[in-house]
Amino acid sequence: GKNSEKIINQQKRELLTLMSNLPGMAYRCLNNYNWTMEFVSEGCYQLTGYRKDELINDKVVSYGSLIHKDDQLLVYETVQNAVNNQEPYTILYRINTWQGLEKWVWEKGRGIFDEHGKLICLEGFIADITERKIAEEKINILAHALKSVSECVCITNLRDKIIFINKSFSRVYGFSSTEIVGKPITFIRSEKNDPTFVKKILPETLAGGWT
Repeated sequence: GKNSEKIINQQKRELLTLMSNLPGMAYRCLNNYNWTMEFVSEGCYQLTGYRKDELINDKVVSYGSLIHKDDQLLVYETVQNAVNNQEPYTILYRINTWQGLEKWVWEKGRGIFDEHGKLICLEGFIADITERKIAEEKINILAHALKSVSECVCITNLRDKIIFINKSFSRVYGFSSTEIVGKPITFIRSEKNDPTFVKKILPETLAGGWT
């Protein structure tokens, strides 16, 4: 008895240490529209701006009310579908923090069932992915600009194989993207170029720029 109690306490301590160091919030909650929290890890403050005692049992605020109004239904329906099929769920959505910041979060969780298959609660983890989302937005804007500029743009990998061409390139050279992507760049170069000049392009580009 004493020994197994010691082991259980040690495991609990290790789990709490792990949870307090995770960049996000571990939780156990009821399956209701408030997502009433029964347990949240230390990361709740960093994530939401609310302390554990403010979130647990909806004392000051319910986690559900922090979810962006346009995302509340999506979150609720995704979880209900997963629970009904006894499957885990993964969701991306926005929350509004105590400071009034809008954050993008990634949540992964699952229903916990008793031996009769009755749902007891939900357990999972919520992480802040705002920076990743902003980076994705920037990439999308740049990609759009790259595709639509009037200059010819052709991107190759380090082995000089073509991996991207924009619309202008396609129009000027007369090749569609499917015809040319994956081909070596030499495919579109005239034989009349001076071979020593052509050889310089890749090493100079890698070294910082070729014009």
